[in-house]
Amino acid sequence: MLQICPAGEKELPLFAALYDQSWRQTLSPFADPGYLASRSPEDHEAGFRRELREGVRCFLARWDGEPAGVLLLRKREIAKLYLLPAFQGRGIGRALLRFGLSRLEGEESFLWVMNLNRKARVFYERAGFRFSGEELPIDPSRHLTQMKYIFERTSPMTLEEKLRLLCEATGVAGEEGAAAETAASLLRAYTSDITITPDHSVIAKIYDAGEGKPLLMLDAHIDEIGMTVTHIDEDGFVRVASTGGIDRRLVLAQEVILHGEREIPGVVLTRAPHLQSADERTKVPEIKDIILDTGIPGEELQQILSLGDRVTIKSRFTRLQGDHISSKALDDRGCIACILCALEELKGRELPVSLAVAFTSQEEVGGVGAVNSAYTLHPDMAIAVDVSFALTPDADPLKCGKLGEGPMVGISPILDRRIWKKLIALAEAQSIPFQREVMGGGHTGTNADGIALSRGGVRTGLISLPQRYMHTPIEVVRLCDIEAVGKLLAAYALDPAL
Repeated sequence: MLQICPAGEKELPLFAALYDQSWRQTLSPFADPGYLASRSPEDHEAGFRRELREGVRCFLARWDGEPAGVLLLRKREIAKLYLLPAFQGRGIGRALLRFGLSRLEGEESFLWVMNLNRKARVFYERAGFRFSGEELPIDPSRHLTQMKYIFERTSPMTLEEKLRLLCEATGVAGEEGAAAETAASLLRAYTSDITITPDHSVIAKIYDAGEGKPLLMLDAHIDEIGMTVTHIDEDGFVRVASTGGIDRRLVLAQEVILHGEREIPGVVLTRAPHLQSADERTKVPEIKDIILDTGIPGEELQQILSLGDRVTIKSRFTRLQGDHISSKALDDRGCIACILCALEELKGRELPVSLAVAFTSQEEVGGVGAVNSAYTLHPDMAIAVDVSFALTPDADPLKCGKLGEGPMVGISPILDRRIWKKLIALAEAQSIPFQREVMGGGHTGTNADGIALSRGGVRTGLISLPQRYMHTPIEVVRLCDIEAVGKLLAAYALDPAL
């Protein structure tokens, strides 16, 4: 599994060492040996430290927990992209390139390639770059130059590509930084007024309708469920607590990733069935009794893993039959994709309301981000977007919606009647498939509850994306439902219940 994470001051020694090794192996067939010998990992590290202070962004790529490559971005430039040879040919380079392009500003990006590095030129040309005609000499005696390649965003990312980026980012509740950066990068196609708040929420002001016009806030939460390290014993075994409503039945014998100073692969310990009593075979262990094994001795592990670090179950983003998508974190990154679809529909259009978006933190542990974001934005009305249960053969049809039948419009005492009735009317008028979801208990169990109570109260609606297997590493949604939710959100922004 590929993981791409920001590299700060702490990670720079590893970043520089990886860069130095891959840089030498890539350039050695044609670069001057004296030029290669003039640089050391320490030289690279010092240079990267200067660049970090100047706003350059560094990222480490890991494959199944092992360091695999590096990426360095300037404002519009992919300045460095290198993989260790052992990890080439697996699609990691293409994924790292897509990741980098999604974070660069403007409609045009560029990079420099050695003219004698034919393999790299072919790679970038196949990815959509073209040679600009501009070259800079490096070693005239060997006819070595750098060639400038340009990438123009003539075709936007597909919905599936955006969803993959969102789901593969790590963001367990309270540690949403990487996921927030990913979401912010996708919002740059619609606004430059983007803030990542101290609690790791992303707030973006999309449209200003002018003084006196009401403000509509669209909310989806960015955090995912996971575990938190509570104890590391002398033999290196790790105990955890649940962060969010993780399903304990699914945890045993799973592969996990421990997010310490670096990503550490691990497994969840399970006793062989031959050693279990009859009573143990019928019980699900409490979270406090779940133990992780990384294979690293305790003293060594404590140098790279701390109490409070997060743990995620290893998962792959997978396209199933048709437009079914399975992944971790579709709750609620699928709903962030819904809002991005709405923004695409609204791009360049005049709205009767001002519009802001909040991708909020810590929903899985109480909704802190939504409360803070609603207080900050002070909207006149809001629509929260979250997932809800889609029917499976073992579920109660009266408590579930259905995949492929569109957004589930929430109806609840805490939700504004004018908003949910308007949503239904718009769906009917515009032939957007939809489902009604009645929640009679007074609360919805989503961010809508906290937003509705913000300040002196906010008129709030709720739209849910139908999803199977909630709070598991194999959640399933359909792309057609994401698009339908986006269309309904856009329809409401154009014709709200004022």
